[in-house]
Amino acid sequence: MPHTKNKNGNRTKRSLAMLPDGVEKVFLRSDSAGYQVDLLKYCAEGHDEGFGVIDFAVAADVNAEFRKAALAADVEWKPLRPRHDAGATQEHQDEREQEYAEVAFVPSWIANGRKGAPEYRFLAIREPLRQLDLPHIAEPTFPFPTQEFQGAGRYKLFGMVTNRFEMPGDEVIWWHRKRCGNSEKAHAVMKDDLAHWAAAFSRFRRQRRVVDAHDRSDESQRHDEALGAG
Repeated sequence: MPHTKNKNGNRTKRSLAMLPDGVEKVFLRSDSAGYQVDLLKYCAEGHDEGFGVIDFAVAADVNAEFRKAALAADVEWKPLRPRHDAGATQEHQDEREQEYAEVAFVPSWIANGRKGAPEYRFLAIREPLRQLDLPHIAEPTFPFPTQEFQGAGRYKLFGMVTNRFEMPGDEVIWWHRKRCGNSEKAHAVMKDDLAHWAAAFSRFRRQRRVVDAHDRSDESQRHDEALGAG
């Protein structure tokens, strides 16, 4: 699992160089940690000597301009129908109220690009916000972006960027979601299981030092008593 974090272009290049012989095509699927201009351009512009253009789907930042694009009157929202294949988890299959749309979002790093630069495709995903009635909290905060859509209510709002144009939007989204549960599980093992073992070992070492110090103290006391008796 080479370089699973810090997904910038340099580390991606080193990671690709570590792949075994025989690999002919690589893809990138990432959460918003991978939404880095250098990384996206490295993949889309084909800078890698071994693999050329790398097809990707990466969660995008939901900033003010992205929200504006998602709110445009000509945005056509379509139902994100659940996929019943092995790559879609039950949690995703239960998300039956989600919708997606192609959005005309052009961030500055694309607008200021050179002529002939590759194209990028942005998708928005929204889901009705089902919240509890909290009378004492006028504006509750959430750990995810939300957006009020006129006449439709408040939604969770997410974004995605991809350079895959050969697939329908919903297929790109489900393809991206197939990454869930693999790298995250590996990181969980590294962070939680191994960290817990290290913490337990650290506690053992501290306890051992306390016991050793106590034993040395007892030995010193017996030595002093022997000297006094002599």
